[in-house]
Amino acid sequence: TAVAQANDAIDSVDHEHSRTVNYIYNGQTYTVDVTNHQVYTVGDLRDEIIKNIQEPAHLLTFKLESSYISNYTMDIVAYFSSEHVSVITFQVELIDRLRQVSRASVSVMN
Repeated sequence: TAVAQANDAIDSVDHEHSRTVNYIYNGQTYTVDVTNHQVYTVGDLRDEIIKNIQEPAHLLTFKLESSYISNYTMDIVAYFSSEHVSVITFQVELIDRLRQVSRASVSVMN
């Protein structure tokens, strides 16, 4: 029927424009749906993460595609558009944990 076709068309449009931010922290993947946001910054993501993991913001580092992110005003929604993707994954780590890994690497090399 025409109604069913219209509903299918709406569903496909919604699916094509869905936007999901994943972040991996401590071996677990978490998901934030930003489909209905006009703007969603790395700072917004950081605030969401802090609520979930209960760690201070200044101890967190963010990586996207192997690059550290320090610009918390970066608009993730704009990144979806420029990269033509529907899922973005950030790596989130504690700075203290990174220092421990660095120290361990130095110890192994000595």
